[in-house]
Amino acid sequence: MRWIQITTLGMVLLMGLPVEGHAAEGEAESRWEFTLKGGVGLETNSQSLALAHALQPRVRFEWLTALSRETRLGVELSGVLSDEVGYQLFGGWLVGRAALSRGEVFSAWLGVGVGLGTDAAILHPDLISEGDLALWHQMGVLLRWELGAGVSLGIDVLNENLSAVSLAGTVGYGF
Repeated sequence: MRWIQITTLGMVLLMGLPVEGHAAEGEAESRWEFTLKGGVGLETNSQSLALAHALQPRVRFEWLTALSRETRLGVELSGVLSDEVGYQLFGGWLVGRAALSRGEVFSAWLGVGVGLGTDAAILHPDLISEGDLALWHQMGVLLRWELGAGVSLGIDVLNENLSAVSLAGTVGYGF
């Protein structure tokens, strides 16, 4: 429960950052970003030693708006693609980003999110689901490389719901 409070506090602080900052002279800053993410998550509550159970494929779609040069706020849809019912997760997050380091080509961000999703058994240490929906939270580091023309590639490392650590490759487009 403490991590939910910390993630929520992070969202509040992120949204309270000053809405300032401008693109470099002659350079247009993207107002909107759409990012497709795909990767795997290590399910820390999995009691199976089989890699097929411990590592689960994930797909995400993120839509962000720039609040400033250093902050982003948006929504993300997320799913765990699994044949095992107890591992299937689908839901959405309110997500935010704050720049940790921002250069012309490379940037590092702190990402946080809170949302709702399915309450699959894998979210719980005892593997017993408590209902249909659960409060979700995430926190992690997002690395981005700008390729030009609004296109970016990236890597996300996230802790999700204190039950998974995920690594995802990203392809983004800003406009």
